[in-house]
This record gives sequence, structure tokens and C-alpha cells, in this order.
Amino acid sequence: MLPDMVTMNISLDEQAVEKLRAIAAKLDKPVEDLVAELVQGTLSEEERYRVAVREGIAQADAGRLVDLDDAFDRVTEKLKRMHAGQR
Repeated sequence: MLPDMVTMNISLDEQAVEKLRAIAAKLDKPVEDLVAELVQGTLSEEERYRVAVREGIAQADAGRLVDLDDAFDRVTEKLKRMHAGQR
């Protein structure tokens, strides 16, 4: 069951509208549904980001810090695994 929906009117430039229409056509779905999904995804990602920042600040406040070189090495290794499809 879909959540209660509220109608909103927004203004977009023509280029953005054309991109949305093209993507919606490729996905065979209404533009309105695509926009709703994009907004929900962006809100979810924003919330994940804010939670991660709060957790990072709490760790730093507790003195649990990571050396820059160690952090760089960890990120580099993770990216290598992702690139290799190992996630």
C-alpha cells in the first residue's frame, strides 16, 4: 500500500524536465513516479549522511580517531575491493 501522497508544484528548468522525461521513458514509468522516487532516495541518503556525521563526531569526542594515512589506506582498499566486485 502506498503512503498518503501530497501534491506539490515545483519549477524546473527545461533541461532538467527533458532529462526526467527521457529517464522516465526508458524506465517505462510516469515522470511523477520517477520524481517521487528520486526525492525519497535523496532524503534517505541525506539522513544516512547526517547519521554518519553524528556517529563520527561522537567517536571523535570519545577520542576514537583514525590516523589520516590509516584512513586513506582503508578507503583505498575498500575501493579496490569494490572495483573487483567484492564489496
